Amino acid sequence: MVQVYTKEEQAIRFVVKVLDNQTLKNENLHLAFHSVSVGFMLKNLGCNEDVVISGILHSILQNTEYTYDDVAEYFGKKIAKNILIIQEDNTIKDFKQRKMEWLKKIKKQSKDILLIILADHLHYLITLYEIWKEKKENTFGNLAKDYNEQKWYFLELEQLLTSQLEENNLLLRYQKICEIYFK
Repeated sequence: MVQVYTKEEQAIRFVVKVLDNQTLKNENLHLAFHSVSVGFMLKNLGCNEDVVISGILHSILQNTEYTYDDVAEYFGKKIAKNILIIQEDNTIKDFKQRKMEWLKKIKKQSKDILLIILADHLHYLITLYEIWKEKKENTFGNLAKDYNEQKWYFLELEQLLTSQLEENNLLLRYQKICEIYFK
């Protein structure tokens, strides 16, 4: 039997189908577009196929009814594990506490996991920045209470990623947009 789609194409088809018309919190940007953009950022950086697919599927567990087992069945345990690792503990309702726990958790992760996180947050930050440029107002996606709370989070993440990763195009872009948007 001829393989019609590559694994990456299968991941794109899957994410477009299951995320349907969902949008990023507080923004009018389709979550499927965000997810595919994250995957392309990782592919352009030269990441391996599992990392690219993990980037494409990174929000599946958080935003759909699909489980770790579903992802493992469709795309393999490595990809399912990568996606599970980057999830926050949504039982912690306080934004800052949840982010502090998550930052502590990801500090111990591999370069591949940190690159997925970097691409995800870079694309999200680009979205926030574009809204800010267009509307001249800050949006506090991800339920941050205000600009200062959001600033704290993105700058803490910048510090962690800068200390853990070698310099690369995505990291330089993240640092630059943080400089423009938050400093």
